[in-house]
Amino acid sequence: MTHFDLIFLQFPEEIQGEVFGATQYKGDHYTVTIDSSQSEEIQRQTLKHELSHIKLGHFESDLDIRAVEAEADLYADQMSEEELSYLMTFCDRRKELSGHYDSELRFIPA
Repeated sequence: MTHFDLIFLQFPEEIQGEVFGATQYKGDHYTVTIDSSQSEEIQRQTLKHELSHIKLGHFESDLDIRAVEAEADLYADQMSEEELSYLMTFCDRRKELSGHYDSELRFIPA
């Protein structure tokens, strides 16, 4: 498992309820972003989903996006709390950002 940063912030209203999280891969490092405006349960399931993408090697995959998302959903649904705790040991930095994105996806600090 590769190390990653974890960021919680409020997603733009236009995508809230549609997109709950995202993972970016740059070089050899991942950044997982979770929508902090969602319930704790949704944030936890989204974290499992995003970590599943990393664990399953989706960033080096040629699979169709629908197949990748379905595989991550299935893996996340089966992920135990013990496995989640273990994967969190690879988290280098955890940030909770105050602010939000505007309609043009620019971050506005609080």
